[in-house]
Amino acid sequence: MRCLRSLLLSAFLLPIPHSGRAALPADIVTPHYRLNLSTDDAWRAHFQKLATQGGVYSQFEEFRYLPFKKTPVVLTGEMRLSPERGLSLRYLKPEENLIAIDEKGILVRDAKGRTRDVGGDPRAKGATSTLLQVLRFDLGTLQRDFFVYGAKEGLAWQLAFEPKPEALALDSSLGRIVVRGQEETVSIIELRRSERQRIEIHVGATKTGVTFSPEELATYFR
Repeated sequence: MRCLRSLLLSAFLLPIPHSGRAALPADIVTPHYRLNLSTDDAWRAHFQKLATQGGVYSQFEEFRYLPFKKTPVVLTGEMRLSPERGLSLRYLKPEENLIAIDEKGILVRDAKGRTRDVGGDPRAKGATSTLLQVLRFDLGTLQRDFFVYGAKEGLAWQLAFEPKPEALALDSSLGRIVVRGQEETVSIIELRRSERQRIEIHVGATKTGVTFSPEELATYFR
């Protein structure tokens, strides 16, 4: 349990080649792909579509690359995004745990229902605010804290969020986040903590416009 928390709170993801984006560049954090979302109507419309999908439920597989391991740690689970309540990650394998992310921070709950609020942990600040903002595609907050880069090729798209110096000065745990997808579906979320420490979340079967029942809200969110 302690290992699970420390991995989530300290690791960020990195772009890794995969079949869904073969035609897209490997690295879009260059001046050519820098977006000005105040004037780019096409990308603003894309963000709007992603931001207004309502509740989202996805299955996912997560790969955690660590400096001291030759192979990644692999976890599987379910992701729930509620526009009002935040983000819930229910890990099923190798062990069951729940991590609820919202504006208050991170709440960790084990299979026996025991909970711990880690919102006060300084390592959690970047993880909570950044991942939730990105998956909500909150333009106002993202433009304030990040330089945004984007590329499209056919139905495939890729976005990269690079922390601004002033945001890093306030929170050194922030790192680059890359999101890839097809049309209005997110397929991979990558967070980078360092060259040797990263996480990749491969998003599987997804449902949008989901209305979570009161029981689901109580079970999977704060």
